[in-house]
Amino acid sequence: MRLKLHPVRGVVAAALLVCGCDAVHFTPEAKINAAVPLSQELVSALADMRGQLPLEQVERLETEVSDRLKIRATNCAAGYSPGWFSTVEAVRSRLTDLACFTQADSAALKWLGLRRVGLLLEQTPLRPLPQKPLSFYVADGFIMGASFAENAGVALLETKERVQIIDLATGQTMMQEPKSDFRHAALSPNGRVFVMGVQRGSQIRHTETGKVLAELPYARPYGFHWVSRNIAVYNNHEHQNDLDRATIIDFGTGLETRLKEVDGSVQGMRPVPGNPHRFVVGSNQKVSTIEILKNKSAVDVKLLREETLLSPPWALNNSGITSDGAYCFSAVKDLHLITTSSLEQMAIPFGRFYLQEAVPAPDPDKVLLTGFSTDATQIAVPQLLFSIGKRTLTPIKSRQGVPERFQYLPSFNRLIAIDGAKIAVLEHLPLGEPVALEDFVVDPSLVNVSTAHRETQKVDRNTLAEFARDAKIEAVGVYEGAGGTHAFGKQSQAGTVEVRIRSSSIPIALVLSSYEPVRWRLTPEPGAKIAAVLVSSYQASEVEGAGSARVMVIANIHAYKSGTSEFNNLDGQVFRLTGKHISLFQGAYTGVAFRVGGEPLVKPMVPPVHGGRLGIQLQGTDH
Repeated sequence: MRLKLHPVRGVVAAALLVCGCDAVHFTPEAKINAAVPLSQELVSALADMRGQLPLEQVERLETEVSDRLKIRATNCAAGYSPGWFSTVEAVRSRLTDLACFTQADSAALKWLGLRRVGLLLEQTPLRPLPQKPLSFYVADGFIMGASFAENAGVALLETKERVQIIDLATGQTMMQEPKSDFRHAALSPNGRVFVMGVQRGSQIRHTETGKVLAELPYARPYGFHWVSRNIAVYNNHEHQNDLDRATIIDFGTGLETRLKEVDGSVQGMRPVPGNPHRFVVGSNQKVSTIEILKNKSAVDVKLLREETLLSPPWALNNSGITSDGAYCFSAVKDLHLITTSSLEQMAIPFGRFYLQEAVPAPDPDKVLLTGFSTDATQIAVPQLLFSIGKRTLTPIKSRQGVPERFQYLPSFNRLIAIDGAKIAVLEHLPLGEPVALEDFVVDPSLVNVSTAHRETQKVDRNTLAEFARDAKIEAVGVYEGAGGTHAFGKQSQAGTVEVRIRSSSIPIALVLSSYEPVRWRLTPEPGAKIAAVLVSSYQASEVEGAGSARVMVIANIHAYKSGTSEFNNLDGQVFRLTGKHISLFQGAYTGVAFRVGGEPLVKPMVPPVHGGRLGIQLQGTDH
């Protein structure tokens, strides 16, 4: 009787091929496959897969395996077809391209792995979402990354030495394993599998056991996006001399196809609210809306709209979508918004404040921003809650005095703060007082003062230019004052700097700048004229002896050397407030005593540039 590779017995027949048994009644394809048997790894995976399937799906699997075996034989035999009475040994001697068979087995193993992943993705969530999360979750070390399943009560925590899967209802560890380096990971929506980066590619692994289910050798883990229950998109970097190519996986069929509707790689992929099949996709230069529909045998993708991207490409930590899905956003220097329904784009400028990161907030009108002021390069990185509708910024008060790592959890509509080995689930953020964006752009330091103080400063600013109109601008800058003490982790003690102000026919606007806290002691000589005192200090400083002159805190910039970026920043801030540049600058690392004002004894050796912006000092003046 002739032995066929019958669908119902396909896995059994495939197993027989491993032994390479001689049989004159094999079909030509079967003889070729018997001559170069399937790898033992593939045969075992086929048997495991068959055991996992419900009975009604076994026949479909066997048919697919049979078709793949025929293609394997036909492609790798390169036109050779053995005769009816050819022995397996004779067939083996005619087959020379053994690498082809190896590649076919690797491709079949990957296909089978993707099908096994698809079976897990069809299942219910690994753990149900608890009604309320715990207040804290604790890992076994410093948390480098955290991923939360969208529809399941499980999280993946990555520390320096381990990967941990935890149950969100109890906080208990479900699975953990050691690792050697940082490898970005992301859980599937139902928490049954997770993707983790390895060397140049990624692996899809079983959450409960850590077992590798499928290898994606050219998939960048940072660009892996779960689209729906059994569909995902990733960036394929197989072609090293070309841009990454977006690839779509259908885990139901185990097939991968290029997402040709997107140019290059997918930088960000966000769902369109109200339509689970539509997505806003950001690529290198385009933003588009696509529709992904699954039929019985394939995935249909339609490009619905495409626009040129006006902002820089999205990245993992600087982009997201508001909690109601109305806006996609990215923070690269300024804040860039894209309306998900229409792809309308807008940029919200932040002036001299440079945005670096952005995180969604539970309130759909809010985005949590992190950045720094280009006028003060050494200040701590402030974190701000931005209102899209009101255009206001509210500072977040850090509990530790250092910026925290925030992350948004859509499943609970909460923010979490990651601090060392702990994750705190936040009921609310500790907030300061809001400031209008238009005021913040003029002076980012306004977020550090109270509303009442801001109003006072506004009045002062309105009159400061008038005070400085007939004055010359002189500045003294130090890192610290004499006698001050400071050490890491301890409260700094103010040092003292004496400043004598000499008699002059022209009033001076005196700029005092320092890094450490300084007690500035002013001693005006008879005839001295002080228009105003402008203080710029990283640490809080105080001024004594100013008399009736206005004392204003203008920034937290410090400079004690001319010709530096710090000095240029300080001079720029002074010019914005007074309309004049610094005409005379004196500085020292540790300040003791200075003299300002008076009449110049000789003319400047070098003519001032832009009103003395280079900080030129006059010969013949006392320091």
